[in-house]
Amino acid sequence: MMNRKKDQMKIGVLILAGGKSSRMGLDKAALSFGNENFTEHLAKELSNYSELLLSRTNESQEDFGLRSVYDIYPGCGPIGGLHAALTSCVSEALLTVPCDTPLFTAELSRFLCSQISADYDAVVLTDGNRKYPLCAVYKKSALCVLKRHIERNDFRMLSVLDDLKVRYINIEETEYSADCLKNINNWDEYRQLLNT
Repeated sequence: MMNRKKDQMKIGVLILAGGKSSRMGLDKAALSFGNENFTEHLAKELSNYSELLLSRTNESQEDFGLRSVYDIYPGCGPIGGLHAALTSCVSEALLTVPCDTPLFTAELSRFLCSQISADYDAVVLTDGNRKYPLCAVYKKSALCVLKRHIERNDFRMLSVLDDLKVRYINIEETEYSADCLKNINNWDEYRQLLNT
């Protein structure tokens, strides 16, 4: 983060926006939310971080003024985006946020980043029932595991977590709302978001 104490880890942000958005039929990263789109909203919310990256799958996609990172191993999904970003970032770790979670807050990001330590490769949010491997912090130490999973065609982030030292944080046991983790996957959910 920008204001870094001597012993604090330097953490950047990766907004994951490389998906196909097949259920929506258009790029979710560009969906309107207030006076901005999802990606611009998250970038503004997380603007206090010194490194802000956007995971994209190809150069024809809009970069929304952010530094785009393209997959080294195309067609792998989020694991490919995270691998490419950790490979190229200058930060020691990256906070990952999917572009379709517009209710994710700066306050939750700071809390999540405060939970990473030398003992863990990652800190991942849960809601008590489900893990959210894309609302997480990953250190560069996760790179070898990510690469190994990609090379054996196992692209599931939940499988990756099994091979990392992970600290799980149940959002229900914090002061933050589980709404922060809500993905907008279809038009009904998008309409619901706009009506709240």
